[in-house]
Amino acid sequence: MAERGKLRRIFAYNQGDTELKISICIPAYEAPRLLFRALLSVVSQSGEGFQTEIVVTDDSRSDAVQNVVRQFQDKGTDITYVRNQPSLGAPGNWNKALRLATGDVLTLLHHDDFFLRNDYLAKLAQVYSSDPSIGMTMARSSWIRPLSPTRLQRGPSKRQILKLNAGYMLELFGTNFASTPSAVTFRSQCLEDYDKQFKYLLDVDHYLAILKLRSPRVKRLDKPWIGINVEDPGQITNAIVFRNPDSIKAEWKALFAKWAPRDFLIRRLGATKISKALEKDGLT
Repeated sequence: MAERGKLRRIFAYNQGDTELKISICIPAYEAPRLLFRALLSVVSQSGEGFQTEIVVTDDSRSDAVQNVVRQFQDKGTDITYVRNQPSLGAPGNWNKALRLATGDVLTLLHHDDFFLRNDYLAKLAQVYSSDPSIGMTMARSSWIRPLSPTRLQRGPSKRQILKLNAGYMLELFGTNFASTPSAVTFRSQCLEDYDKQFKYLLDVDHYLAILKLRSPRVKRLDKPWIGINVEDPGQITNAIVFRNPDSIKAEWKALFAKWAPRDFLIRRLGATKISKALEKDGLT
């Protein structure tokens, strides 16, 4: 507990000197229409107590993303834009966007997601400025499916956040209640790289790395603040699920090996149940 408290103290900053700087990091790949919606949701933010930094890293083969960025730059929006040559792939592109950021608080906004409310950044500024012990936020999100009027809301429960703050980070196994990186923010002191061995479980591994290595206090934002585009054939998740489902099993095996020792799984799920599950999935 003493070490956790020591780590949390690094999040304090002098609130009287400058406004909180929030970096919106967008690792883009093609899809100019969706990127335009994402950027529009960022520049439409209003409120006080924060500065905004926008970083776009471009893994595209075409100039489509660059052209969208120029539209906003021509209208006076300050955007740090970098074209990756050669392309870096999802983990590398995500890491580059975050590493270019200079803000106090960072978020990785997927180019096909967007902020649902124009006071989201003001809310983040209020949360982080009012409590220096908070190092991470997890917001509820609204999942948007093409041609469907139904929106599924997703996000952590109060109980799940309480357990994370009590040190039970492995609650994320089995259900990624934090959802997409677009719904998660963290202080710059918590920054960890995305592990390139993962594709489908990139986000879960990243949350576990921050929670394990940085020990931030997590704050739940209980309104749907983020719009999540789902069931798009071009998304990484869908590409893996539909084209190579066996790779998901391999990633779960790697994630368990990295963060969840066997003795934890036995205590958590029971020896008989976990032994059967491991044997069935070839994880023994």
